[in-house]
Amino acid sequence: MEDELRCPCCKELFSEPVLLPCWHALCLSCAVNLQAPPDSPPESTTDCSNAPGSDQEADKLSILSETDSGVVCSSTSNSSRPGSYVGTPGNGNCFPPSGGTLFLSCPICHKNVYFDEGGAHNLPKYRAMQRIVEKYQEARNVRLQCQMCEGEPKEAIVSCEQCEVRLNFALIY
Repeated sequence: MEDELRCPCCKELFSEPVLLPCWHALCLSCAVNLQAPPDSPPESTTDCSNAPGSDQEADKLSILSETDSGVVCSSTSNSSRPGSYVGTPGNGNCFPPSGGTLFLSCPICHKNVYFDEGGAHNLPKYRAMQRIVEKYQEARNVRLQCQMCEGEPKEAIVSCEQCEVRLNFALIY
């Protein structure tokens, strides 16, 4: 399960995860590091060279289909809507928005996301993933207690293979 809690860029447990329009997640700091001006070459924006997935693996027809495009638009006017970002199909800038100041390419599916001047900070926070990572870290740090101690239990150092009782001493048979 731990692999699903790791950012595809930095390979660390997610820290302030954000959700891309293609439904992949990145750490906010990784998303900020990946964003670049739209006229920059694609090679300069790919800091995640070890990320899984490639263009050869993708189904070219589904990437260009209207129902699978991952296009997400929000208003740039003075409305009460959140900041703007636009996701476009991968494999090229089919319809880059006019006036977009930054973009990033998803390191997993390679779909492009265009931003206004707010950049990756406009992406929605992935709060559910953040809570899962926090609970996972808490569970990893929990010390198992001896189940045979009377009074205040000590930390268990062994576990019986037959009865699965946790002990703070080793039994020799």
